[in-house]
Amino acid sequence: MSHHHTSHSIIKAAALCLAAAVTLQGCGGSGQDKGSASANYNQSFRGVVIDGYLARAMVFLDYDNNSTRDPWEPFAFTDDAGYYSFNPIINTDYCATDAPAELQIYCLKSKRSLTEAVIRVDGGYDVSTGEPFHGQLSRRISISSSGVVNDVVVSPLTTLLTDVRSAEQKNALLSALGITEADLDVDYFNSDNASGLNHALLNAALKLHKTISVMNHFIGLHYEEIGNHSGTANDLTSSIYRHIANELLTQQISFNTLVASAESLENILRRTEADAHNIYDQWDMDLPYIDINYAAVIEKSRALNEIIDQLVPADGTDVDQDNINGVAKLVETLVIKAMRAPYDSDDFNNAISFLQSSDNASLVRDLIDALISDRSDLDGLANHNFAGDKFSSSDSIREIAQLPSGTQAFSQIGGQQLRVSDMDLGFAPNNLNDSEVEFYFHGDSETTSGRFNACVKYIEDASSDGKLGDANTRGELVSGYWSLLGAQQNAGESYSLLLTIQFLGSTYQAILKPAGFAKFDDAEMQAIRFDYAGDLNTWYSANGFEPQGQLPTSNTDCAERLPSRIGI
Repeated sequence: MSHHHTSHSIIKAAALCLAAAVTLQGCGGSGQDKGSASANYNQSFRGVVIDGYLARAMVFLDYDNNSTRDPWEPFAFTDDAGYYSFNPIINTDYCATDAPAELQIYCLKSKRSLTEAVIRVDGGYDVSTGEPFHGQLSRRISISSSGVVNDVVVSPLTTLLTDVRSAEQKNALLSALGITEADLDVDYFNSDNASGLNHALLNAALKLHKTISVMNHFIGLHYEEIGNHSGTANDLTSSIYRHIANELLTQQISFNTLVASAESLENILRRTEADAHNIYDQWDMDLPYIDINYAAVIEKSRALNEIIDQLVPADGTDVDQDNINGVAKLVETLVIKAMRAPYDSDDFNNAISFLQSSDNASLVRDLIDALISDRSDLDGLANHNFAGDKFSSSDSIREIAQLPSGTQAFSQIGGQQLRVSDMDLGFAPNNLNDSEVEFYFHGDSETTSGRFNACVKYIEDASSDGKLGDANTRGELVSGYWSLLGAQQNAGESYSLLLTIQFLGSTYQAILKPAGFAKFDDAEMQAIRFDYAGDLNTWYSANGFEPQGQLPTSNTDCAERLPSRIGI
C-alpha cells in the first residue's frame, strides 16, 4: 500500500506511455490493461469480487497461470458494486449486444473454449473504505459444457485454494479455515441484505488478506522490480497465498493457529522472499542487498489479526450492515499505519493499545460511528497517533476521523470542469516541475456517470533552458468514463469520483476524493486526493468545479489551456 508515494500519478503514467509508444515499447503496468480485447468471444463469465466489494478492479483469465495479465488474455473491469459481466442488483447485462461502450468495459468473455480457468483480480477500489485495493485475488473454476459461468465469487477465501488441485488438499484447507466448499460461493457482505453479514467468513477473509497485504508490502519495498519489470506478477501476493496454503497443509494446523504463530509466519516470509530471488534470477536482475526485519512484519501481522478478532468476531453479532463500513475503515487504517513506517512500530502499537484497552470501549464505538460517515478521512486518521487530549472525547475523535467542516461532496458535475494542480514546482536550474490536469465532465447536471475528457500536463525535472526531458508533455488530450461512487443511493452525492482513463490504447483506473482546504500565497484552495494505482497524491484546485467553456479538441489546445507556471 503505497500511501506516501508521490512520484507515480496518472500524469506520469500517461506521459510515460506516450514515450513508450514513440519508442515502440508496450505500456500499462501496475496491473493496468496492456492490450485490447477481441470482439470474437464465445464463452461468458459473470460474478462479483469481494474484499469489500471492489469497484474498477481488473478481472482477467490467466490462461498460463503466471499471476500476471499477458496481452492475449481477456479482461474486464468490475462495476461500482464489484460485479463483472452482469449486475443482479440493477439487472444489467454488460455483455449484451446492445450494451453501450461505457458498460462493455465490465464484460468478461473468453477467447478460448475452456473446461477450467483461473480468474484473477488486480487493483480497483474497496467500496467499503474508498481506498485502493492492494494485492491480487483469484479463483480456479470448472466450466460446464454450456460454457456459461455465472455467479462466481472471487475473494480471499477462494484465492487460498487457487493452486490446490487434489480434493484431499482442498478439503484440508477448507477445514483449516473452518468453512465448507459451499461457503466459497457466499457473498459474505450480503449485498441484498436478505440475512445479514456472515461473520465467520468475513472474519476469515479479513485476517487472510490483511495479513498478506502487510507481508507483501514489507517484501515488495525491497524487491521493487517485481511488478515493474514486464512479465513479472504485479506483486508477491499470489506467492504468499500459495505458501500459506502449503504451511497449513504441511503443519496440519488451523488458519487461526497459523496467524498466531511467529514460526509459521516466518516460514511463509522466507519462502516468499526466496520466490522473489528466483524472479530476479529468471529475469537477470540485480538482487538488492537487504536484510528484511521479519520480526517487525510478524509483530504487526499478529497484532492486526487480534484487532480483527476483536472488531469482527467470527461468532459475533455487533457488526451489521449499518456499521460494517466503519469497522472496515478502522481495520484499513491500521493496515495503512502498519505500512507507513515499516520498521517503526511505536505509532502502530499506540493504535493497537488504544483499541484493545477496555477503558476505551466507548471511544472505539464513537470512532467507528465517525467512520461510518461518507465524510470519513482515513488518511488523516492514519496520521494520528491515537493518543493525547485530541483522542479522548467523541467530538475530538470525530474531528480527526472526518474531513474538515465545509468540505463538499461531489455532485452535479455533468457539464462542469475541474483543474487540479501539483503545487510542487521544484527548483532551478534542473529540477523544475509543473503538473496539472483539467477535467471536462460530460452529461447533464443530474447524471451520476458519463464520459469525460482531460488535458494533461506533466513536466518533471526540467531545465531552466527549456529542456523538458523524456516523457514530459506540455499538453495531452485523454478521454474516459467517470462515475460518482454510491451517488445513486446517496441523493446524487459522493466523496469518491471514479475515473476510467483511456490513453494510447490502454486503460487506467483512478479515484478523486475531496480532502479539505489549504492556503498557498494567502489564497485558499480545495485539496483533492488523487489515487492512481495505489499511489497517493494531494493536489489542489483554485476554482473547484465550474461551468465548462469551449472544449479542447487537440494536444495544442491542451497546451494552451495549461500554460507554464515555471517560465519555460
